Amino acid sequence: MDDVGGTVEIPDTWAPKSWTNWDFEADSKDNTLKMRLWMSDYQVALDEAAGTAFSVDYGRRLTKLGAKDPRETSSRIDTTAGRRTLWTTTEFQFGSGKPGVAQAAVFAGRGHMIHIRVLGNIRNQSRGKAALQTFVETFKLKLVPSTEETEVSSKDGFSTTLPEGWRAPIGGEVERVRSVTDQVMGAESGTAKCWVGIRPVAIGSPDVMLGCMRPWFGGPVDEHSLASVDEEIGTLLFREARAKIPAAEGVPVGDRFGLMYRPREGDNPIRMVVAPYEKGLVTLTAVGEGLDGEALDVSIRSAAKGTTFSGPNGGKPIIRADRLVGYYLVHRTTSPIVLGPILGLIGLIGFFATRRRRVTDDDWNDVTET
Repeated sequence: MDDVGGTVEIPDTWAPKSWTNWDFEADSKDNTLKMRLWMSDYQVALDEAAGTAFSVDYGRRLTKLGAKDPRETSSRIDTTAGRRTLWTTTEFQFGSGKPGVAQAAVFAGRGHMIHIRVLGNIRNQSRGKAALQTFVETFKLKLVPSTEETEVSSKDGFSTTLPEGWRAPIGGEVERVRSVTDQVMGAESGTAKCWVGIRPVAIGSPDVMLGCMRPWFGGPVDEHSLASVDEEIGTLLFREARAKIPAAEGVPVGDRFGLMYRPREGDNPIRMVVAPYEKGLVTLTAVGEGLDGEALDVSIRSAAKGTTFSGPNGGKPIIRADRLVGYYLVHRTTSPIVLGPILGLIGLIGFFATRRRRVTDDDWNDVTET
């Protein structure tokens, strides 16, 4: 199993049936037990939630084989061969009506979960259990599970602390989420300029989050300029679809003000958060597979708040002088920066007007009536 560097040893009493880089099948030579080994796509922690999801999947797989009424009868977690391992037992009926039992073990490899199942007639349950124990104990794994990284960064000068339950992809997981990230952000998602985070689940596709840079150099972004900046950035991001997307909401992005968009609700919701920094816009995009829109809101808000910038002056945005002047004249008309010069100009005009009036009065007083 090249993806995890795994090797399974087959006793002399078993005969290999088929194998690939991601699964393997063998039958006992007396044809009373069947073994299958396969991998699921994402590395997850073995806990109660994962155990429940795997149990449902095992039942589904047995049903596809023609089994009837599969039901889990036991589940436990221990450490076997130095690996945290979940053991389950599922009883069912063969198509003939005879009782059967499937015993399975699952443990983590790098970027995968490795499953080994032995099934047969319930009369052979003890033999099946012993065989499964042997397969697990002798399984050699070169690529051990990786530590879950929750700090992700881009070479474009920003980093993010991912929300609880999210982490960076491990090993082959990177390529498996490319179909999502490329659809959202294009080819840039596969470069070091973008970071990728996932919220993996035991069975099914993960939720995906992506952080990239997008060129943009505008005026100040804050609660005063929200409406006009929303119009400008929204058009940049969504083009013709902008009119169909709700107005942006102001959210904190690290130490600065940002905008959050909700481009899609319902199934597979999408959320986007943007904020200015010295290279343009940092753009965080989250696509929900298992999370609904409300939960995705919470996740991307947390990621936005946990974003930091490493550029000059803390990644302070570069703002052109004309944009800065326009911002104050349009959005901050009562600011001292605007009122100060205006009041000064009014005072100066008043000064000259008063002086002119005094000069005029003095000249009149010099006139003597004759």
